[in-house]
Amino acid sequence: MNVYSAPHQSQRNLAAAPRVCAHCGQQYQPLFARPFEQVYCSAQCRIKANTLRAKARKVKIPEATECLVCKKPMPPREWRGVPRKYCSLKCGRRAINARRKAERRAMMNLSPRPCKVCNRVFDPQWKHQVLCDASCRGANAHMMSYEHNRRHYIPAALRSMRQCEWCGDDFTPQYKVTRYCKSACRKEDTAYRHAEDEG
Repeated sequence: MNVYSAPHQSQRNLAAAPRVCAHCGQQYQPLFARPFEQVYCSAQCRIKANTLRAKARKVKIPEATECLVCKKPMPPREWRGVPRKYCSLKCGRRAINARRKAERRAMMNLSPRPCKVCNRVFDPQWKHQVLCDASCRGANAHMMSYEHNRRHYIPAALRSMRQCEWCGDDFTPQYKVTRYCKSACRKEDTAYRHAEDEG
């Protein structure tokens, strides 16, 4: 780094002494107008020295020999440019999505919490997770189904005939929310409504 300091008034009219070029090492006579800031013998040496310093500051990233996502070998490229890390756009998108997912997870509150069913403290994998494993999820689903059936169960003495919404047959429901006489009617009605929605 060259720091220029203005010469003293008494030194401005003096001829500069010969110097050695900072790039090529040859001796040269500095210009009389600027003897205190010239360190190269010519503009070519100055440009070459600046280019070498820029190349030295540039971080060289080696070319990857295999894809960082699918681990498939990648042949070397014949042209120069930014080093390649992925074998295809698909692997590049997968890496970007994984990085974004990790960033979102870092912003979530994933502190240990007690399980809703067994009260065991566990490390959640997502923000709203309240059950620790598959067994507790199954037990929770069973309890929810039991509570749903208990709330909507109709005692035998209070049951009345109802008409099926698909086939029109009369049947006696066991629950308040039952709309079909059998599961086949429910599936056919659901498929028909989906077909109408798709147009």
